[in-house]
Amino acid sequence: MLEGEEAMNMEPQLKCVKALFSPLTGIIDSHGYMLALQASAEDSGVTFALKTTAVGGRLTKNGIDVVLQNTHSLWEEDSSTKGASERIVLSSRTVVNCAGLLAQAFVKGLNGFPSKFIPKNYLAKGSYFSFAEAAKSAFSHLVYPVPEEGGLGVHLTLDLASRVKFGPDEWLSAENIETNILTQFDYTVNQNRAQCFYAAIRTYYPSLPDNCLAPDYAGIRPKLSGPGEKPADFMIQGEDCHGVSGLVNLFGIESPGLTASLAIANFVHNKISKR
Repeated sequence: MLEGEEAMNMEPQLKCVKALFSPLTGIIDSHGYMLALQASAEDSGVTFALKTTAVGGRLTKNGIDVVLQNTHSLWEEDSSTKGASERIVLSSRTVVNCAGLLAQAFVKGLNGFPSKFIPKNYLAKGSYFSFAEAAKSAFSHLVYPVPEEGGLGVHLTLDLASRVKFGPDEWLSAENIETNILTQFDYTVNQNRAQCFYAAIRTYYPSLPDNCLAPDYAGIRPKLSGPGEKPADFMIQGEDCHGVSGLVNLFGIESPGLTASLAIANFVHNKISKR
């Protein structure tokens, strides 16, 4: 725990009363990390079926059948006829459902799965704005304000090139959202939201220049609790929960899901290994 003066000596542009300093917090190249995982998996014999959608499935006496279809054909006008002929059925003893925003949609389409074990699905959108190039070195640490309901507040983050970005900020759905495999999500950043960002950022960075924010990118987080509700933890369901042999569901894997991904993988592996 730092007094405000100590924190502001570390970050001269910062304004605060107190701060919690985490010296071991860092950043990684998330895309490079995922490519490394893909390469490691392929070296171990894994096959990735890209541009393929799991459109449904059913529970059987011997395991789980998952129906797969080429993703492009799903959006063709005659997909109801042509697409059906392109579908294949993959039979497996083990299925790990880690479909993110569509994890609930996948298991709803799994014939025979008890619906009472499907949790509600709320979505929160994180819109990021980047800082003007001339001011990219204003901070050398990540800065998080006191958390707000549903998220971390408009925080300051850095990328590996030391560029400053601010975000995220808003609920996408205040109520349980029903998704299906054809649900599309809007990842555009609304430039008009910049004005809200200026006010929030200036509570801890009062010298933020005018007209220095530009829309950068957005992400959407699957959440298991809605506005006004107590924050929910990750939900990882195995046979001990829902009674279906060989099926592991991962629901609500929002931030810090990427940071925790290796630990989550070990947890899932242990559930499968106990079968």
